[in-house]
Amino acid sequence: MINVLYIHGANSNANSNTANCLQEALGFNFKIFHPTFSPYYDQSVALANKIIETKNISVVIASSLGAFTAISVKQRVLKILINPCVNPLIELPKVNMSPEIVASYPTMECVLNNIDLEERENVYAVFSKNDELFSHKNIFMEYYLTSHILETQGKHKLTNSEIQRSVIPFILEIFPMSH
Repeated sequence: MINVLYIHGANSNANSNTANCLQEALGFNFKIFHPTFSPYYDQSVALANKIIETKNISVVIASSLGAFTAISVKQRVLKILINPCVNPLIELPKVNMSPEIVASYPTMECVLNNIDLEERENVYAVFSKNDELFSHKNIFMEYYLTSHILETQGKHKLTNSEIQRSVIPFILEIFPMSH
């Protein structure tokens, strides 16, 4: 059994369609933990760290803003980021997040400049070619391995069929022994 923490994006919660789709598609070999995360940076990182430690998490899958939380956690776990937001100080005001929430986030450089080689090797990302909100693929490629990128045809919020068609095979390719 592989324990997975799913970190949803902004304006989502524990009832995330993506988390439910992942659990259904991955089946009994994976247990997906998907609590509701605070929109505040420190609170979301603290919750992620606590769950990783207490639930024996080996993989973090995170969407959009949740990806920024994922790359900020201190534990060495595999991370799969779906349409990651790596620059929340720019993107959050565009979706009308309060100034207090926006101010709770550090700069992307503050987080990304602390990435070491082991971390680079443990991070994968899925980018939608038709993302209508943003694409941070070029920024991602500056800090992580380009061979760890999958491109899909979907939009920012992937449909269940896009998750099944692209993301699930990508995960199973990373974990071939699990299925």
